Amino acid sequence: MSGMSETQSSLEVVQNASLRSQGTWSAFVPSLVFSLFSAWTLLRLPGNINPFSNVFRGYFSSDQLSYAGIAASAKAGQIGLVEPFTQTGSSFYPSWWYKFIGLFAGATGLEVPAAWSILGFSMVLGSIVFISCAAWRLSGKPWAPIVIGLLLWVGPLASILFDTWLVNLNSHAVLWGPYGALYALNGEAAGLTLGSSALILGYWVVSRPAWPRLARFTCLGLSGLILGVVANFQTYSFLTLTAVTLWIIAVGGLLKAKSRKLLIISAVLLTFALIGGTLIRETVGALPVYALMLISTLPGIWAFARLCLPLAATGFVFFVIGAAPQVIWLILGTLDKDPFLTYRVDQSGDLGIPIWAFIVFGSPVLFAWVAILRVQIIRKGTKEIALLVGWFVAFVLLSFNDSWAFSQEPYRFWITSVIIFVFIAALTFPSAETSAYFSSKGTRILSVVAIVLIAASFWNVGGFRSYVSSKNVKDINFNSTQLQAISQLVSENTPAEGLLTVEPCMDPLHVKVVTGVPVAYYNLGLAWPENKAEIDAVFKAGEAGVLDINLMQSAGVSYLLTDSNCPTAWGSSMKMGVSEVDRINYLVKDTRHLTLLERLNLNLSNRVSARQLILWKIF
Repeated sequence: MSGMSETQSSLEVVQNASLRSQGTWSAFVPSLVFSLFSAWTLLRLPGNINPFSNVFRGYFSSDQLSYAGIAASAKAGQIGLVEPFTQTGSSFYPSWWYKFIGLFAGATGLEVPAAWSILGFSMVLGSIVFISCAAWRLSGKPWAPIVIGLLLWVGPLASILFDTWLVNLNSHAVLWGPYGALYALNGEAAGLTLGSSALILGYWVVSRPAWPRLARFTCLGLSGLILGVVANFQTYSFLTLTAVTLWIIAVGGLLKAKSRKLLIISAVLLTFALIGGTLIRETVGALPVYALMLISTLPGIWAFARLCLPLAATGFVFFVIGAAPQVIWLILGTLDKDPFLTYRVDQSGDLGIPIWAFIVFGSPVLFAWVAILRVQIIRKGTKEIALLVGWFVAFVLLSFNDSWAFSQEPYRFWITSVIIFVFIAALTFPSAETSAYFSSKGTRILSVVAIVLIAASFWNVGGFRSYVSSKNVKDINFNSTQLQAISQLVSENTPAEGLLTVEPCMDPLHVKVVTGVPVAYYNLGLAWPENKAEIDAVFKAGEAGVLDINLMQSAGVSYLLTDSNCPTAWGSSMKMGVSEVDRINYLVKDTRHLTLLERLNLNLSNRVSARQLILWKIF
């Protein structure tokens, strides 16, 4: 009888565990689905739910199409670190993500816009799945993914105060919610979500000392490697994630050590960095000032690392390996005094965030942070406190980086830091019982105010979705008959050498994306070609309504693409300098012609008015 009772008791334990597991999964799956649906709702194209469609987001499209030009070059087999449009000069922009898009498009036969959307969505949604799983396992709350789904909608109090979805600051600085940065599905979105996943993976490893040794070393090495690789995706994402990660480790080490001496040393180093940066900026540049700020984390990092030195060293070594290609390339360009890098660093402008704006517009995030931190302090959640305080120190320093001479678009760091907070909140908010947020008068007030402000900030989302659906944001259909005809014409007559140029009435960015061939164009803030001055001269002449063949020749232009529907006119003398290579018909209400012209004799001295070139239309 005793044996039967023990057997029955064991069966009951197994059955109860099975029921609890089923209940846990039944709560986790809907929470995860909600979070994914929330992200999809924010990021999907208006009126288009097919990620395979060959449509490119018209959302601040000039820069995004320039990045797509990198992908187009990679798809065409041009993966060098050069200016993407002309394939000359040097590019120091972190472009691995776009090269990967191009290689993926080439391997699958997809067009660049379709590959862009598929990989972008896969990265964002995949990261949400991983972080949701980590939040569940670390907090023990299967509903933890809901936090991500809700906070993706958080933003500045713009709609409530100014009836707009974003906040305009000085120059072109803006503040907006996570959706404003993630919607483009570009290298920044990929870097932030992938890097946040790596940050959470590292935190997961540290929180599980009972894991097998090999698993811990492998996972932490992977975490460090991924964080480093983000340097090759997007600069601001990498700098934000690096600062957040190091400050989290530093705060965790200081909390563990409980050493007043180390705390004082950290404070002194930070004070020195904030003051010293303004003294050395003109001599050493911006990045050394950023590194000087990070030196302040060393006392705390050492306090943390000495507790698990081999494990910490593994993460650091792989971080360096991941970041090395871009960092070394950038250092070489800086030492060589590359003119583009000098221009890029000096052109940050007045893009700071006033303190009042930081407090007022950031109040939904700030009150949420304070409420979670207060509860974690009460429950003595050391690891969660390290996450929250480390993030906040980096958030403040980076958002006001113009005050300590780093001066690199502070508003961008505000936006990227808020996105990282969304994922940190998914770990720290559920780790305490929900009732803890209403257990005392102080936490009750903080929690209610945070909820009200977050809910108020959700009002921005309607304005954001209206904006991306408006006529101001015209999504580009790369399946249009004209662009498909361009693609076919150029692919059948691939220029052997030199650059392809187009008529002012058409967009060279579109031509680059559909053809992948070297084009006489460049993005001033992305990279510069070798013959920048000559191409600038061609642009200037075009803006004045003049097509100057001599300038084109100096710029290395060998091919012209014309469209019979363009209004530019050709003079008879112009025809003597070119010969037709091929033509193709395409139909849009009426028949139009695209003509590819190869330079034969460009030794013409006359300057021809663009309106006189109507006989052959430049595309």
